[in-house]
Amino acid sequence: LYLLPFCAENKTPFIYPSCALIYESERPFTCLKKLLEDMPKIYSMKALALRIFPVYGVGEGERGHPTAIHQWIQDMIRNQRPVIYGDGTQSRDFIYISDVVDTILDFMEEGVTGVRDIGAGNLLVFNDIIKTINEVLDTKLEPIYKPEPVGYPKRILCKNPVPTEFSIRQGVAQMIGEMVGEIRRN
Repeated sequence: LYLLPFCAENKTPFIYPSCALIYESERPFTCLKKLLEDMPKIYSMKALALRIFPVYGVGEGERGHPTAIHQWIQDMIRNQRPVIYGDGTQSRDFIYISDVVDTILDFMEEGVTGVRDIGAGNLLVFNDIIKTINEVLDTKLEPIYKPEPVGYPKRILCKNPVPTEFSIRQGVAQMIGEMVGEIRRN
C-alpha cells in the first residue's frame, strides 16, 4: 500500500513476488495474492508480479522455512531417514534459486510487465528426489512416510516455464556441497 503509490509517483517499476499457489484452489491466501496482482492497475503503472514456483537451493539454511529438499538433504547427510508427508508420489515443479534470479534479471532487462510465472515446467516426484539425493551422497536411506496435511497439493506444475540451467541433480549436488562444508566448519 505504501510502495505502489511511491513507485507510481516516481515512475519506478514495481516488481514483487506473488505465488504459484494461485493456481490451486480458492483459499484466503490465494484470493489475497490475486488482489495484490491487480492493485498496480489502480495507479496505471508498470509492475511485474512473479508467480514463483517452489524454489530450492544453496543458502536455504539461513531462512526460517527451508524447502523439503533442504530438510531431506540435511537429514540424509546426518545418515537419518528423510520424512515425506504422503506416499512420495506427489510432485512439484521445483526450480533452482539461480534460475529464478537469472529469470528476474532477464525480465527487468527486457522491461517485462504484468504477471509472469517462474517455474521449470518439470514435475519432480518426491520419491525420485530422495533417490537423487541418495545417489549424490552414495547412501541408501529409505524415506519415512507420514500422513500428509489436509489440503496438501498432489502436484504443482508451471504451464508457462522459463529457461533453466540447473537440473535437480546439479541443484542437489550444489546444496550438498554447501551443507557438508557448513558441517565441517562447525
